[in-house]
Amino acid sequence: VLAEDDTTFLYRVESVEEIPWRERSTEHSVRHLTYLLPTRDETLTLITCGGDFNRSLRSYEDNVVAYAVPISG
Repeated sequence: VLAEDDTTFLYRVESVEEIPWRERSTEHSVRHLTYLLPTRDETLTLITCGGDFNRSLRSYEDNVVAYAVPISG
């Protein structure tokens, strides 16, 4: 990651998960929340669209979540 002041931050991806975001079960809701809540340690979470594209809803059916931690330098 390149900051506005040209400082570079390096991260290592620890996990990538595809989560069906239209699911209404408690398990799926908790999985989504774990990526959105604050953490004690520095982390980087990237969330984007994934899975099949539902043309009638004009939306992808899943979220792809990449969870990364800083690389010590």
